[in-house]
Amino acid sequence: MVQFVVNNENVTARVAESTPLLSVLRNELGLRAAKYGCGTGHCGACTVLVDGRPENSCEFPVSLAEGRTITTLEGLKNADLHPVQKAFIEEQ
Repeated sequence: MVQFVVNNENVTARVAESTPLLSVLRNELGLRAAKYGCGTGHCGACTVLVDGRPENSCEFPVSLAEGRTITTLEGLKNADLHPVQKAFIEEQ
């Protein structure tokens, strides 16, 4: 069992500690913004913020999320675009 915060909500994940954070976000929490891409952390499709720093969630074991704050693109929504959202739009 791992406890952490995702998009300002307390979360308890009851999965193997070696489970990639990406799998927990998508399969357990229904958050779909982070995508499975290359599976090796090179493409950036799975990037989330962990305590404000970008991490590749496909290679980030959920055990390392214990007590930390995770922000996905879903957590950045508000009236104004976050700089990360603007960068994604500009690159398309």
